[in-house]
Amino acid sequence: MPINQESLLDILRAQVIPALGCTEPIAVALAAARAREELGAIPDKMSVFVSLNIYKNSMGVYIPGTQEKGIYIAAALGMLVGISSLKLQVLEKIEESSIMIAKQYIEQKHLNVTPVLERKGIYIKVEAIYEEKMCEVVIEGKHDHILSVKLNGQLVENFSHISNSSKSNSLDDLGKLKISQLMKIIKGMKSSELEFLLNGVEMNRAIAKAGLKNKLGLAIGTGLNELIEDGILGRDLISTIRIQTASAADARMNGLNLPVMTSGGSGNQGIVAILPIALAAEHYNIRPERLAKAIALSHILNVYIKQYTGSLSAVCGCAVAAGAGASAAIAWMLDGTDDQIAGAIKNIVGNLCGMICDGAKASCAFKLSTASTESILAAELALKNVIIAETDGIISSSAEETIMNLGEICAKGMDMADKTIMEVMMRKPVNCI
Repeated sequence: MPINQESLLDILRAQVIPALGCTEPIAVALAAARAREELGAIPDKMSVFVSLNIYKNSMGVYIPGTQEKGIYIAAALGMLVGISSLKLQVLEKIEESSIMIAKQYIEQKHLNVTPVLERKGIYIKVEAIYEEKMCEVVIEGKHDHILSVKLNGQLVENFSHISNSSKSNSLDDLGKLKISQLMKIIKGMKSSELEFLLNGVEMNRAIAKAGLKNKLGLAIGTGLNELIEDGILGRDLISTIRIQTASAADARMNGLNLPVMTSGGSGNQGIVAILPIALAAEHYNIRPERLAKAIALSHILNVYIKQYTGSLSAVCGCAVAAGAGASAAIAWMLDGTDDQIAGAIKNIVGNLCGMICDGAKASCAFKLSTASTESILAAELALKNVIIAETDGIISSSAEETIMNLGEICAKGMDMADKTIMEVMMRKPVNCI
């Protein structure tokens, strides 16, 4: 079905949603919660099987409302107190007593987690047993997409309500369009239809403010702010973007109990897809209506690029997908030509395509600050016609071909890299799972 305004809005509504905590371990918690709900009791035993990417992104990140890291505590808490109808805010109701019980459940060996090396992208299977009953829940393709629920081997009917995003949202068709076509569709949308996207600005700025105020995580945002006070950095738009995005990631990766607005299933990508544009709009006094359309373009391009790179890969999606989308959106918002908007994408890909993903963790705040800063610089330079030439590296004559090249590198060239990254992480003396 051809992409039109209605289908593009459907994609935005499905791909831009709030999440509490890092979406990979939270997706595991969602599957575990659904299994317990189906069994009607706390399982005697639970086994979790996840793709390499889910495993990697769940090892080193804190779970909101706790001071605990990793996939085991996420699965145990989801099983104990998760509410599946809350989707990616499934762990909203954590209490201190629940954390203690979850830790005991893990220590007593009731829970095991196994990475499934042949599975890529988003894949989670939970098998939970209570007395004579066995429930299997599978999440695949999208963090909140519960693909199937089985009880004693029988498919549970009437489970489609669990995730409204389990329906197709024309993503295959999205990847076939020209970027100029996407811009034309978004430009023609009514501002009122996109007002919901501005909620993400408030949400992501709130967590950035909390991260900066409370010196959370690695406190990179705080450190950058101190560099301004020391006269090492200037107090300008670039530094503001760097500090705000770093602070938001500082808070999120530290498990602060505040939601973020995601983009394409990722909270960190949501931070990069939203904050640089919002802060640039504030700097340039851009109308809210135009800001909303710029943010729509940013989200759509993030999802578009991930149709080629994959939802999770060995390359940092915050850099090459969300960063490229944000850069193009800033260039569009500042009245760039089609060539300049394409140039912003080329500048990001040519600059940041080598940034690997070595899992979600506190130091992601460094990567987000880099991606967001480079997104504004890439856009501003493109507006001055400073654009990486098609003779350079993987850059081609069009943004679309450049994205295809990037996708080929992710799909073919980085498969072994992903496994090697995981091997390195797994042999460290102290594991965070």
